[in-house]
Amino acid sequence: MTRAISAAMLLCMAATACATSTEPVEIPANEIPFPLERAEASAAPGVQEHSFKVMMVRGRRLVSVRRTEVSALPLPELAVRALLVGPTESELARGLSTAIPSTARLLDVQVFDDTVAEVNLSQGFQAAAPSEGFLLRVAQVVTTLTGVRRITAVRFSIDGEVASVPTDRGEIVQRPVAAADYARRLR
Repeated sequence: MTRAISAAMLLCMAATACATSTEPVEIPANEIPFPLERAEASAAPGVQEHSFKVMMVRGRRLVSVRRTEVSALPLPELAVRALLVGPTESELARGLSTAIPSTARLLDVQVFDDTVAEVNLSQGFQAAAPSEGFLLRVAQVVTTLTGVRRITAVRFSIDGEVASVPTDRGEIVQRPVAAADYARRLR
């Protein structure tokens, strides 16, 4: 019998402890046993807002456009990824395009000695194009990356193999190339 009474008392206590109202109940601030503060939404660790330029094509010249993105990616990688996406709708409306094929993928980008970026792109970057088109796509990558702080030159790899690239002086080189190698394409 004591068990039945104990069980009944426990049941009554549980029932009275549960609120039966569906309305909110105000608790006076001095009865809250811990501090409540409004927490600001914070970004994940390492996430920052970056403002950078990417180079698009108008005719046979390069045009700088400003992009702002929030990302945890290193800025050189973020800039190349944004470049590979191509022009935005508003940029297309302004007559801008890209010489980079949509099949091109960024495999890696690393910066050595804070000045030379090594960009490793997929085979899609080398898709067939007139020589002027290939020169423009290389120039887009070089001038986008050299727009990132302290990067002065870019070395290209395709699927992990060092690649030769053209300059606007008609040379084919395997050395790191700089924006000056594409000065005739800049506007």
